[in-house]
Amino acid sequence: MSNCSQQELVDIVYTIGDSFGNCLLVSSCYLQYPNRRYPDARAFANLKERFDRTGSVAYEKVTRRKTILDEENQLAMFSSARKP
Repeated sequence: MSNCSQQELVDIVYTIGDSFGNCLLVSSCYLQYPNRRYPDARAFANLKERFDRTGSVAYEKVTRRKTILDEENQLAMFSSARKP
C-alpha cells in the first residue's frame, strides 16, 4: 500500500469503518473494483492499526538519532576497539 495516494488511503479507511473494522471483508469488497489495486487483508489491517494509533493515513517517518562524536567520544570508541 506504499504506493497508494492519500485519497485512496482515506477511501480505504472509510470502507474499513463501513465494514465495522472487518479487514477481510474490505479485502473481498475491493475485488469488485477492477481498476484499483488489490492489497491483501494484512495491508488493510496495517492501515487500520496506523489510523487507530495516529488518527492519520499519512505514512510514519522513521527518525534516526544522530550520534555526535566529539573528541572524548572518539577516543573512548577507538580505545575500546583496540582491546582484545
